[in-house]
Amino acid sequence: EAINKGLQRATGELITWLNSDDLLEPGALQAVAQTFAQHPEAYLVHGRTVVFTEHQGRVTRQTTKGAQGPDVPLQTLGGMPFAQPSAFFRREAVERYGLLDGSLHYGMDYAYFAQLALNHPLASTQAVLSRYRMHPGSKSTLQNARFAQEYARVFSRLARSAGPEAGPLIAFLQRHGLYVDEPAAFFSSKNWEKSAFWQALAYNLKYQLIFYYQGLAFAQVGQVAAALAEAAPDWATRFPDLPPAVRRAKTWPPWAVAWWRRWRG
Repeated sequence: EAINKGLQRATGELITWLNSDDLLEPGALQAVAQTFAQHPEAYLVHGRTVVFTEHQGRVTRQTTKGAQGPDVPLQTLGGMPFAQPSAFFRREAVERYGLLDGSLHYGMDYAYFAQLALNHPLASTQAVLSRYRMHPGSKSTLQNARFAQEYARVFSRLARSAGPEAGPLIAFLQRHGLYVDEPAAFFSSKNWEKSAFWQALAYNLKYQLIFYYQGLAFAQVGQVAAALAEAAPDWATRFPDLPPAVRRAKTWPPWAVAWWRRWRG
């Protein structure tokens, strides 16, 4: 609700929002404005983010992340390949698609940006635009299973918007117990190849699997891994970080994985 109030009051042509753990990097706004000027057709510009953790005011770990590859639009249909504070969108998006979905608490940014990627070009910059602080109280670290559930809900909307592929996608999700049946769907004006939605599904399942693993929900890890293996038989090659997580979820009890994470730091 607070973010939507901000979107209603914002007067600029380019918009993002910052949560309490987010910081903009020096020069970020200039880099965003330049990228939009270079790509006037783009509705959204995304950049890189430094994700860091602190202990007693001292940075203990940090890494730089950002979306990569020629299929970033498909990745965005499946999840969040870039961090939200490094994503800026045009005011026209609010005027055309409205505000964030208040019924989503964990996947509202994914739903919003997927709607933009479904209908409009995206553009990227290699500039580091923001810093994102992770700590034990972060929503991202406490509620991973909720993220996975809402990602399944958002992709179900996308499936209902997939034109001729809607039926096969919905049937696939239902067979694996991953379909959320509700009236909501996305508006789609572009003609996508039918393979695009299946590629987006693979990314969505990847994100769901990671969230469930991080949340120690190992039964759901197995459920999503089975769906991913069917949707993308080359998943182990495409997502090499996932097989070790799936093996641990199958063979380790949750408490052992939690202990191993603390030991690893």
